[in-house]
Amino acid sequence: MLTRAFSIAVLSAASIVLAITAAAAAPKKRGPNEPSNTPMTACMTEVGARWDAYGRRWWFTGGAGNPQEQAYYDCLDRIANRSMTRTSTPAQQTRSQPSNTAKATFVPAVQENHQRSVFSGNESRSAAMNNVKMDCSSGPRPHVRIVTPPSNGAIHLRPIRYVVDRGMGNPRSHCNGKTVNAVGVFYRSKAKHAGADSVVLEVDFKQGRVNRYTYAIQVR
Repeated sequence: MLTRAFSIAVLSAASIVLAITAAAAAPKKRGPNEPSNTPMTACMTEVGARWDAYGRRWWFTGGAGNPQEQAYYDCLDRIANRSMTRTSTPAQQTRSQPSNTAKATFVPAVQENHQRSVFSGNESRSAAMNNVKMDCSSGPRPHVRIVTPPSNGAIHLRPIRYVVDRGMGNPRSHCNGKTVNAVGVFYRSKAKHAGADSVVLEVDFKQGRVNRYTYAIQVR
């Protein structure tokens, strides 16, 4: 009788241990406002970007070409190159099937907000979109598209030469002082206008990503 009771106790203890082990091994459920588990999330976390749980999007600190942004795309390139070395799946197994679902809304790889100020009637360069290769030579000039034009001024896009000026720790900081091709984004307000204005741009860096930039412009 005692032996049977002892056996039952041992089995019960073993069941409890297995249940605790299974619970510990179970993956943590992602909260509704947490970023999805994707290469983008992994790289954003790696470079220290900020997750906006309310807007459900990532934010970099600084402007275009800042250290975080450059490190983020280097991380994505590293993951993509790693994936390309894996054995590919036969075409007949990866052939996509027709879908009746609606086309997904475009979500830019990165969305940034910036502030600029300028005297009324003066032309001011708001941005210089550029690509810099590791050998410090120019990559292709980005394609800049005006999504929302300013209501109290005008935006002009011109090819320019831009002197690289990256922060310490940036993968391209060793190129500082070098001159590369860029697209200059210039703003000029209407005559005698004073107050707020804004412009939204989308930039295709021709590396498989399109970023969106919003500039809030204070005209004095």
